Amino acid sequence: PARGLRRRGRDVERARGVYHIDPYTKAILREAVQNGVTIALTLGPLDHPLYASASREVQVKAFCDYVRFMVREFKDFVPYFEVLNEYYNQDAYEPGKSGDFEGSAKDYAEFALPAVRVIREESKTAKIILCGPCPLAVDWIDAALATGLAPQVDVISWHPYQLTEPPEILDRPRHPWAEPGLARYEDAVGTLRRLAHERGFRGTFQANEAGAYAIHAMRSTALVSAKYMARSLVLHSALRVPVFWNETVSLLRPAWQPFSWPGQPDVQPDYSYYVLRTLCTLMDGMEPARGDIKLDITSISTPDSIEGRLFSDGGNSLLLAMWKPVRSGDEEGSEAVRCHVRVRGFSAHRARGYELFNGEVQELEFQQNGLGVDLDGLLVRDYPLLIRLDPQPAATGRN
Repeated sequence: PARGLRRRGRDVERARGVYHIDPYTKAILREAVQNGVTIALTLGPLDHPLYASASREVQVKAFCDYVRFMVREFKDFVPYFEVLNEYYNQDAYEPGKSGDFEGSAKDYAEFALPAVRVIREESKTAKIILCGPCPLAVDWIDAALATGLAPQVDVISWHPYQLTEPPEILDRPRHPWAEPGLARYEDAVGTLRRLAHERGFRGTFQANEAGAYAIHAMRSTALVSAKYMARSLVLHSALRVPVFWNETVSLLRPAWQPFSWPGQPDVQPDYSYYVLRTLCTLMDGMEPARGDIKLDITSISTPDSIEGRLFSDGGNSLLLAMWKPVRSGDEEGSEAVRCHVRVRGFSAHRARGYELFNGEVQELEFQQNGLGVDLDGLLVRDYPLLIRLDPQPAATGRN
């Protein structure tokens, strides 16, 4: 698991050149690491009142001094450092019109390039994350990489927040850089991968802030938010992009808000909590399945399209995830579609279905044939149906 952490510069540097980290906070982070949490530490932001009227040269040096202190303090147990956060936000501009992404990227590089050098001086093993823009601002990321950052950073990140569109759809007004024919989110990620590679980037990718808010009058309900969360987590996992689910309930709430929503006591779990519990349990250790195992899904009752993803725990058990890529919340959106599923290139011993929200388990009947595993009559809705297939035991010879 991975979690993001931010320590604001103004909290660390109370007077110029004087830095302090609360020992209790540091002890909690160490304990989290000991319990299997991987921490990504965001460095910044730049809006420190101590340097509000200073020259750019002074601001850059102050930021680099702060970065040096933070890396020294945390490098022994924090593997990832993100240089600033959301330096560019396309949502601040009129829908459908690009902002000054090139100017913003050059401005960002004035701080990021020297900060990267400082991080490398202090730690040879640290992984450096390029500041995540909002949303998938490929134009800004490409411009930032063009400043010389492409070979200097290890991770490209972004914030794929969903406002009203399902997670499979590229919300075009919020992505003005996209070509007219680019409609699917995963194709947009593919475009980013290609451009980054052309710039000389050879690292990995993270969606290190994601969310589908349950602001009832504005965007969605808590139930719809949980459905979109599940679809987004499965989709990003299939793309090999770790996703940090940030705020679930409302804007600017802490990352642990899946445990409550307005009108409920803070101790009352939200739908999203149960979704996270089920997905994290079932997908632990899972990676996208190898290419020789194929998933075929046929909708029997209607011509609806069905999204399907296939994962493996290293060549043994498989996990299937299937859902209707529709706008959730509509009455017809939650109706089930009866499907036939074939997993080609796999021999199964057991099949179990898991209900997303409650984690209930049901043994499933299946047919094994020369083509693979067939499952008939599966009911697929607008949130992932999860099926685990366990392989046939390996044959053993006689002594």
